[in-house]
Amino acid sequence: MSAPTVETRTVIRLRNGSKICVLIAIALVAVGVYYYFLPVKITSANGIFGCGSAAHPPSGTFQTSTCQDLTHVNLFRTYLFVGVGIITAALGSWMFGVDRQTQVRHAVVESRQDDGLGADERDHGRQDEASDDGQHQQEPGRPTSGDRD
Repeated sequence: MSAPTVETRTVIRLRNGSKICVLIAIALVAVGVYYYFLPVKITSANGIFGCGSAAHPPSGTFQTSTCQDLTHVNLFRTYLFVGVGIITAALGSWMFGVDRQTQVRHAVVESRQDDGLGADERDHGRQDEASDDGQHQQEPGRPTSGDRD
């Protein structure tokens, strides 16, 4: 059996203020995505006219002349909310910081030589060697035959 080795890893966790800023940033980005796909409609005397969305702006000449730059408003709102969301997450993480923790795990590496025996045969051989006086090894927590009286 070889010597035990020590494995370490660094765990990074956000502090509470950073978590709150990230949640606010997720909400802001979600609002930005909403505005990106939100369809723009114009209400006129003849009814409602759809102008598309920032994701799918009007392509025909009639739609373009009727709607003009209405879809650009939602596109700029998208840029605003996504930008503010990213800035909120970045500044919140920078201002409140993170906690770094080093975790240690002791690992034992066994090197078994291949002796042609399977794992069951190898374990059975160890049990026989350990109990050469004729008695079997007692499992922890089980009473022996003499303890049952």
